[in-house]
Amino acid sequence: MLKNVVMILCMPPNIICKEEFPTDYIALKKRQCKWTQGNVEYMKKYSKNIKNSGMSWYEKLDIKLSHYSLPIVPMLSLLIIISTLSLGFLNSKALNYSIIIFGLSILFLLSPLLPNIFVYGKSKQAHLIVPYYILSMATYTSLTPMMIKTVTLAVFGKKAKFIVTPKTKNKISLSRALKFSIDSLCFALIIGVATYFSFKNILPSLIIIICCSLSPFVILLANITTKKHNKIKTQKKLNNIVNFNSVEPIFVVKNNLQQEDEKIIVSKNN
Repeated sequence: MLKNVVMILCMPPNIICKEEFPTDYIALKKRQCKWTQGNVEYMKKYSKNIKNSGMSWYEKLDIKLSHYSLPIVPMLSLLIIISTLSLGFLNSKALNYSIIIFGLSILFLLSPLLPNIFVYGKSKQAHLIVPYYILSMATYTSLTPMMIKTVTLAVFGKKAKFIVTPKTKNKISLSRALKFSIDSLCFALIIGVATYFSFKNILPSLIIIICCSLSPFVILLANITTKKHNKIKTQKKLNNIVNFNSVEPIFVVKNNLQQEDEKIIVSKNN
């Protein structure tokens, strides 16, 4: 942990490194698993060092929020599910929601739609906002079982593995889609059965059940390629060739014997 250390960086202006979004659901699932494992391992290894460091309270809070949020969110979701089911089995009166509470819950659920409506509401692709929202909710909700499993195993000592996220897009078969969605489908089945015996219906967990059940469909959507996607992909390849040919080598010269001050000489593009 470095603190109060001055670092001088020399960044070449003509080299651009971009991280693309995972090519499909399977690649996204591997990436989320890797990130979750890494964050849990970081928490276990450096929490005490962060607590005893000389950083201010808001710096410590910033580190904790950025690294703790990914593994904590799925565990909190599991806690909410268990608590809700427990209240149902106990026939608690706390489940008698008022219209105001129900309205606020719906507003919270639809809140991710609002920024997209304001930004893209008047565009030609405004009709895609709702399908995009449904697919996003299905994608990340169906990742919850995997993240719960990953956090649990990491807490009990499983070491994080650096899994290289696939960079190429291949056609996904139905059997492969079912293989990578089996945990989501089992989770939906277990939650559905538990909710039915708790409330005599599956309405309280209906959104979770639907989103997890859609995971095979979400995976198979990667097989659909639009003409616009092909055009963008071709343009990216051309840009990479141009950028590669335009990059010149960088030379760093350090001569402490002949000069008092250290100088960094960087070759410039013509």
